[in-house]
Order: sequence, then structure tokens, then C-alpha cells
Amino acid sequence: MSAQDSLFDAATPEPGAHLPVDEERLVRELFGIWRLGRDRDAVLRAARLAGEGTRMATNGWGALLAEQIAGPAQERWLRREVDEYPREAVDAATRMLNATD
Repeated sequence: MSAQDSLFDAATPEPGAHLPVDEERLVRELFGIWRLGRDRDAVLRAARLAGEGTRMATNGWGALLAEQIAGPAQERWLRREVDEYPREAVDAATRMLNATD
């Protein structure tokens, strides 16, 4: 495993696992701030903004993967520069799917 791989690998949490205490504290603090808002739905809106940002990043990463890794691999394969579709591209796509599952 390369140093870059270890940056992105994360253990899959157990189904009943909770956030680490420091992360839970941060989430409570951030959403607690929005409870001070005039609008009763401010906390819900803040949560939706966080979710929207996550959705945008996930979709963007898929497009970036296609542009930077899968697309060039497919082009090499279609030009018959390689005998098989490059394994590293398959592995990258699999890792991306597993990470966003």
C-alpha cells in the first residue's frame, strides 16, 4: 500500500458504531449554533446544506475519476495499446464505489 492509498483508506464502521467523541462534539456545536436562528427550520436547513455539499463532492469525484483515470484507461484499451482494460482503473472505480456506498 502506498502512502497515497493510506490517506484515503478508512475502516468501515460497525452498524451500531457512533461518531468519535470529538466529531460528535463538533457536529453538535455546529448544529447547535443554528438553533439560535429565527427560523425553526434553521437546523434542518444547515443539515441539508451539509448533505448537499457531500452529494456535490461525491458526484464531482465520479466525474473526475472518469476524466482522469477511467477515460484515459479506456482510450488506451480501445487503441489496443494494452491487452486488458487497465487493472488500476478498475481498482480505482471499485474503491470509489465502495467509499461512497
